Amino acid sequence: MPVWKRPSPLGRGRSVRGSMCQRMKYNNVEIRDKLPDERPRLPEEIKVKWIAALRSGLFPQGDGALCRDALYCCLGVLSLEQGRLVRGDGRWCDGDIHSVGNLSSSNPLNEILNANGNLAVAVLLTTETETIRCLSLVSLNDAGATFHEIAWVIEIVF
Repeated sequence: MPVWKRPSPLGRGRSVRGSMCQRMKYNNVEIRDKLPDERPRLPEEIKVKWIAALRSGLFPQGDGALCRDALYCCLGVLSLEQGRLVRGDGRWCDGDIHSVGNLSSSNPLNEILNANGNLAVAVLLTTETETIRCLSLVSLNDAGATFHEIAWVIEIVF
């Protein structure tokens, strides 16, 4: 007699944490590759706070810099939540004036995210005209993924 299993909200054969993380999709972003079991993980408290900030609607989204003209990159939101977003040389930076578009080497999360928020797997972003393969949170942000889509990627990958 077959055993009934409650279907996953992610679909058949998919789980958020397990080794079967393949072909997951949220709006215009998709992860097709298996997530490595051994991958960088964010501290849960920081992860939850960052995801909540991205989903809050309080931060208008921009690209090309952590913050410019009151528009934020996803890493700019993280830096702000960490209390590290500072103004230097007329630009917003992460803790020091040498980190205009990315996390500085002095950021405690640089070891996990690197300067650009490197991803353990490629994420595909589908726009009206093309599908873009993104390997970092910065490239995902600058290619046009929304903060809600980026928050989903952070939730799954980190």
